[in-house]
Amino acid sequence: MLTVDTTYGNIRVDNKTEVTVMNKDLIELFARHLRYAYSKDTMTSYKSDLVEFFQFMQKELEMTQHIDIVKSVDYVHGLEYITYLSESKGLSPFSVNRKLSAVNTFLDYCVKTKIIENNNVRDVRRMPTKSIEQKNDYLTTDEYRLLLQTIATKSPRQRNFEFTKARDLFLFSLI
Repeated sequence: MLTVDTTYGNIRVDNKTEVTVMNKDLIELFARHLRYAYSKDTMTSYKSDLVEFFQFMQKELEMTQHIDIVKSVDYVHGLEYITYLSESKGLSPFSVNRKLSAVNTFLDYCVKTKIIENNNVRDVRRMPTKSIEQKNDYLTTDEYRLLLQTIATKSPRQRNFEFTKARDLFLFSLI
């Protein structure tokens, strides 16, 4: 069982072993916890996103220890962080939302391991993203009829025409 004594930043494993958590160790513990749930690339992105988050929070809170930062971060800090990412760094809403997701997943892990009681950034709304407009190209009735006629017309040297015709007509009827 993994529990965290947040007073001193120590982690107790099976009520026997106690280790002091250093800054990089907290992110590594998180990464080990999720290593089977996410791909290697996702975990690499999460780690770099968290390093960036902690660098931002160290400046905002004038703290250096990750455990202290995690205990101090609140809703307003979450808002300041997404503002920083979008305005100062010029990131797209998709990138900002991905980084916010990494922070939320990490803080949820901190709640599960009892480092903090609540994820105070959970309620920060994601940035709106413009839906990608897809141009839907549909066949007109005339084009559809022409397609069916083409399928029903035998080409020179075409083998198994009846089978191919039946298969193609069936497949296009599904569309």
